[in-house]
Amino acid sequence: YLYQKFNCIFPTRLTHSQSKERIPIPEKCRHFQYFGVPLARKVQKKSWHSPLTLVSLSRIEPAKRICELVEAVVDAFQNNPNLQERFVLKIFGKPHDHDTKGQEYLQQIQQTVPQHLTTKILFPGFTNEPDLILEQSHFLFFTSQNEFYGFSLLEALATGTPTITVRQGSFAELNQVNYGRFIDLENPRSVEKVLEEINAMSALEYETLQENARNRAEAEFDISKTTDQFRQWLITH
Repeated sequence: YLYQKFNCIFPTRLTHSQSKERIPIPEKCRHFQYFGVPLARKVQKKSWHSPLTLVSLSRIEPAKRICELVEAVVDAFQNNPNLQERFVLKIFGKPHDHDTKGQEYLQQIQQTVPQHLTTKILFPGFTNEPDLILEQSHFLFFTSQNEFYGFSLLEALATGTPTITVRQGSFAELNQVNYGRFIDLENPRSVEKVLEEINAMSALEYETLQENARNRAEAEFDISKTTDQFRQWLITH
């Protein structure tokens, strides 16, 4: 009964579609609306000289699949030494000090990195400046399993930073092949293939990815636009 009184907003097309089966509210009370983020004033031109910086901006917990990502990158670096020279992976985030399981999980991840790769796979910890990190990075990894949404994806696009994501979760529709790439952590070789593809890119090809990423952010994820759209929806509902 209470559901009948709610107006509900769903932030992806998939969640909006799934709600028809899972939440008993009238169709007129369902609304699809992407979340928004502030846009950077301009897209930073990034050097295409080695090393290229890959980042993950996420909580350190098993559901985020950081361990699987690091293992896949380690395999890629060991299988293809050229990738070691070309890339640096930075895993941002850390567990709370009182989270002993989280601390153990972080240690487990760090222990998967061989000594000779500890300058290529880094764990800088928490950052309160994600936009600055993204502006200085070439790609964002987003590897959460069954994530409901992905704000760091939107923040990356807002800075013109291409994205590399898994295909699980409703957030997957936020990524597109004209500016991003997809990986399958059940098949670690897919990570190596994507890194090899990026390694072979020209600077012009990368700049096209940047432009496409920023264009989508401007079209669909600009917080000023999404706020206006939300206000209009409130007025009419």
